[in-house]
Amino acid sequence: MVGAACSSAWPRNSTRACASAIAVATRSVNRASRASMPVLVLSGSPVAVSAVLAAVLAVTTLLGATTLGLVYVMAALLGLVTVVDSPGRHTFVTDLVPPADYVNAQALNSTIHNTGRLVGPAVAGLVIAAAGAGPAFAVNAVSFVAVLAGLARIDRSALHRTVKSGRGRGQVRAGLRYVWRHRELRTCLFLVAVCERRPGTRVEPARRRDRVPLAQCRRRDLLLWQPGRPRAAQLLPSRWSLASTALGVGLIRSHSPSVVAARRSRCRRHRPGRPSAAGVRRSPGSSPAPVSRSERTSGRCNRAWPRCSACTPLAKAACRREPVMVIAPPRFPSEPHPVRRRRPASVRCVPGGGRCSSSPPRSCPQGRLVVRFLNRVPDFEQGSRREEPPMPTRSRAVVLREFMSPFEMESFEVPAPGEMAAIVDVEYAGICGTDVHLQNGRLPIPTPVVLGHEAVGRVAALGAGLTHDACGVPLAPGDAVSWLNNISCGRCRFCLVEQQPTLCTGSRRIYGINQRADAFPHLSGGWADSIYLQPGTIMVKLPDGVRPRDVIPLGCAGPTAVHGVLDEVGIRPGDVVVVQGSGPVGVAAAIYAQLGGAGKVIMVGGPADRLEQARRLGIAAVYVDVTDGSAAQDRAAAVRAETPESLGADVVIECAGVPSAVAEGIDMCRPGAQYCVLGQYTDHGTTPLNPHLITRKQLRVHGSWGFSARHYITYISSLPRLIARFDLGSLLSEYPLEAADEAVADVKAGAVMKAVLRPGGPPRDVPTPEGVRV
Repeated sequence: MVGAACSSAWPRNSTRACASAIAVATRSVNRASRASMPVLVLSGSPVAVSAVLAAVLAVTTLLGATTLGLVYVMAALLGLVTVVDSPGRHTFVTDLVPPADYVNAQALNSTIHNTGRLVGPAVAGLVIAAAGAGPAFAVNAVSFVAVLAGLARIDRSALHRTVKSGRGRGQVRAGLRYVWRHRELRTCLFLVAVCERRPGTRVEPARRRDRVPLAQCRRRDLLLWQPGRPRAAQLLPSRWSLASTALGVGLIRSHSPSVVAARRSRCRRHRPGRPSAAGVRRSPGSSPAPVSRSERTSGRCNRAWPRCSACTPLAKAACRREPVMVIAPPRFPSEPHPVRRRRPASVRCVPGGGRCSSSPPRSCPQGRLVVRFLNRVPDFEQGSRREEPPMPTRSRAVVLREFMSPFEMESFEVPAPGEMAAIVDVEYAGICGTDVHLQNGRLPIPTPVVLGHEAVGRVAALGAGLTHDACGVPLAPGDAVSWLNNISCGRCRFCLVEQQPTLCTGSRRIYGINQRADAFPHLSGGWADSIYLQPGTIMVKLPDGVRPRDVIPLGCAGPTAVHGVLDEVGIRPGDVVVVQGSGPVGVAAAIYAQLGGAGKVIMVGGPADRLEQARRLGIAAVYVDVTDGSAAQDRAAAVRAETPESLGADVVIECAGVPSAVAEGIDMCRPGAQYCVLGQYTDHGTTPLNPHLITRKQLRVHGSWGFSARHYITYISSLPRLIARFDLGSLLSEYPLEAADEAVADVKAGAVMKAVLRPGGPPRDVPTPEGVRV
């Protein structure tokens, strides 16, 4: 930066003019250095180097000893400082704030940096013009004292340590694809590519006009200001700067929602009586009327219709003569026209009403578009319009504000879904054993929080771009859906390299656990009337014949068992499987052991009423009660007696959540068996264990934590088989949303198998009652 400025300000080998440029550059570097304090504390602090350089420049300028060689040396040193400072300025927020505050910290960091880039050079120019370059450098050097003092006062123990993300193949391509799919990001990159093609604008003060010729100022986008000469004080931006500014204003204006709405209002396709893709015209309250062939084929370049966001793809396909696009009418008139690409062999071209003779069929020579129906005739073309359910405006939610305290019922405004987001009306929200631990403060989570990491409901509204679920099934308001309760970072080693997102070490977002209720979108838990599903959520439409009530009994335990039983262990046909625990996770493990082909399932658990519920389901052949007062050795012997040759089980799965169950379960294993720890989701402490048994029996011990999208989709896909074979609804105990404290207390006491909340109550579009938090 300094080199470019000096080359432009050196028409007569003037050290004074170059010093002015160095002042501007140094001020910019100083501003950047001050924005990256946490990183500088840990990496040698280039702020001190910048201070020394500023002092040297002040002394040499005041003594008149500035030379061209010194300028080049200073420029090189400042460049080296920038190499360290620039990445530190962009990454320091990960050490300074927790992940929940990344967005605000990045915005503040950018604001400080860009403000410094604007204000710093202007102030430096004023000081140089008023007192000279030497005093400006001296003031600049002294200003670093405050920065260094602030760095020295930083408490390094309070910094947030972050785990370095792993590098993997395809990261850059994935990032570019993400940017390309978002129009606002594409626009920013386009503006950067156009506007940054030239050197950035600089402020260049001059004592006399012959210091910096006006022609050079205009060529290099310089702004010339000559104090004391009002007539000569001129703002001289180049034509390239003006063109870039006009381009940026035009792009921002074109993306304005009001402009898009105005285009739609002028577009004949979006007016009442617009021509439809099927060649019929619809008018409000009238039956379809035929459209003339000229109207039907006027899609050529779309000159007959003012372009709007829905019609622009048609014009592009025609003007660029791309392979023929099949235009499918939307299911509802309010949706944009979807454009689907098809193989050329399955498309017929219609130039002017006749068939296209090209072989194979390609773009029509006249630039026309092929219009035909895909799949079936839309509802609105048959004269019946499917009404979308109204989106709620307010939602009640159960909020945990303090550990070991009762829940609070609060009211929140339901935000409109953003791009690739969704609003879902919750029908059932499960209460998991983890929720009990969260209320008791056994897991470190931020508060306040809307709990509920397992829920199911119906789509109330879909954000822009969200048209299909994770399996490619079309989505529409009113569809019954369920969703994965977490969003992995997608950047750490375990997400990218190991392909194990359950071990994500990045900023993993979990609904109902680590999403604060006092930050947007507030409704990030299932214990509410509505939930806001953020972009990136794995949402799955329920299969035909599966009701929301069929999903919630094993909403969290089911995919957990899929991960541990089917993925980690891998049940083989004929295996003898022992399940320790008779809660929802134990029931799910026994069910999937049967689906995996187990020859015999033995359930060890309690209390007696839970075992009786499991017995009625028919999920095991033998049931052993751990609450009957028998010793652990006697229970292990009883289990081994139920196995071939009394050797022990082929697979033992721990689902009890009690540390002492691990040693007992290892005693139930045969030599060469597998032992899976599936229920220890909270640190309950240590337990005595004889590791010799693991070695002597050559046991394979597995740990299984949570579940990923693959496990969750497997669970949803298996539900038709589950509900046909087992009465899962018999496990449920339903509570209203207001009775969350009672439901959690029953779960804690073991009085119910599976407690679920059923949101409902009064309409949610009424004013907020007095005293209710929003």
